[in-house]
Amino acid sequence: MVLIGVGIAAAANSLVAWLLVIGDVNDAGRAAAWLAGSLNARAWSDAVPVALAVLLLVPVAMMFNRDLSALVLGDDVASSLGVRVARVRLALLVIATVLAAMATAGAGPIAFVALVAPQIAQRLTRMERPPLLPTAMLGALFVVLADLLARNGLQWLQVGPYELPVGVVTAAAGAPYLLYLIGRQQKGR
Repeated sequence: MVLIGVGIAAAANSLVAWLLVIGDVNDAGRAAAWLAGSLNARAWSDAVPVALAVLLLVPVAMMFNRDLSALVLGDDVASSLGVRVARVRLALLVIATVLAAMATAGAGPIAFVALVAPQIAQRLTRMERPPLLPTAMLGALFVVLADLLARNGLQWLQVGPYELPVGVVTAAAGAPYLLYLIGRQQKGR
């Protein structure tokens, strides 16, 4: 499965690189910034569709909280507890996909937020699975802090007045955390 994902990602990345090469220089520059995950030049009007999706879909997702807790125990146990496994999975998949699509459309693919926030929320709450609302709040906090650092970090270091895309900062923080989690899991075996 991992190799299939790597292969598809490589093919998609080569297509994106080709489109950036043949495209207009200005459009390619804006696309490259978006692909890095950027909040630069975003207005409140850009946040409205994302906010509407969050306001509508997070309460719906919360209604599935009990079912999600049962799904953690496995399909057979969840089914015996009255959970319609296929329906719940489909509903949660649609909700998660729409929320992720809205966030990505607004700011681009901001790397590692979906990895870091649930892991930290799970450890802070000491729950069996990452809790939805603390995960969302930690993810938002992670993006805001990364954006603050992306906008001002190079100035603070007196390197220059440049701003980085927020995705560069989240990747720089998230990649070592991923390696830490992998190393911790390997030690646990």
